[in-house]
Amino acid sequence: MKEVTLICDLDNTLYNFVDGIAPSIRAMVHVLSRETSAPEKMIYEQIAKVYRQFESIEYAFIVQKLEIVNGMDEVSLGKLVHKARVAFSRTRAKRLRLYPNVYESLYELKLSGVTLVALTNAPEYHAFRRLRQLGISNLFDAMISTKPLLAKEDMSTGGYNITIQPSIALDVKNGKPSTYPFKCAKELFPNSEFYSLGDSVRNDLIPSRSINATTIFASYGSLFDKKNFETLLSVTHWSSKKVKDTYEYVHFQPDFSIDRFEDVIDVIAAPQLSLFSLRQ
Repeated sequence: MKEVTLICDLDNTLYNFVDGIAPSIRAMVHVLSRETSAPEKMIYEQIAKVYRQFESIEYAFIVQKLEIVNGMDEVSLGKLVHKARVAFSRTRAKRLRLYPNVYESLYELKLSGVTLVALTNAPEYHAFRRLRQLGISNLFDAMISTKPLLAKEDMSTGGYNITIQPSIALDVKNGKPSTYPFKCAKELFPNSEFYSLGDSVRNDLIPSRSINATTIFASYGSLFDKKNFETLLSVTHWSSKKVKDTYEYVHFQPDFSIDRFEDVIDVIAAPQLSLFSLRQ
């Protein structure tokens, strides 16, 4: 029987990243504004400036880089950072959730012998932490992500051990939409038949054709709150062109399009996948 590998995008494919992270940013900004008396609009502008500098919305030391903390003594800064992180983390814990039946579907696929590969442009530690907190890190056989933004970020892992192995961290320039991460997956599992699932045609599906993957468009990934999307747009380092390329329709016909995550099981249809039904 031929080996089967499913390459899964993470953000807005396994969980609603937009609706999980945007409220967390707003909670953090609210605390920063309350504690410093700086207008929230000013704080958003400063956050956007830092994210542009480090070219990532995943930058971990955002508060320390804001102009509003210039001249603040070390003790006061430490207290402010703590309050901001608590506000962000608590909100993220409440809002960041798997889409319905993600765990059950991945578990069924894994029991059926399908190899599961997590593929993301997020830094390795941040990607693993989200999967771990959502309770699905143990289901993946490999992870391909990007390197930490700064060497100092390695110190922020708090003793986390990346238990998804192999775990490959690429230079950011080699991330999606480059075909390179998909070729890395091919090298890890050379005898496999590949399926690629993602919410972005340009980032996830088009480059996966380089390894002859069957493409599956996660149409549900574009269903997020408008206010949350606008929050991310206000701070993102992405250009308007990159946002358009990632989220807007492009002329490409995926092999399959699914409206619910569990429908991926019907796509990778095989006798060994009928262990139990999620659609009762």
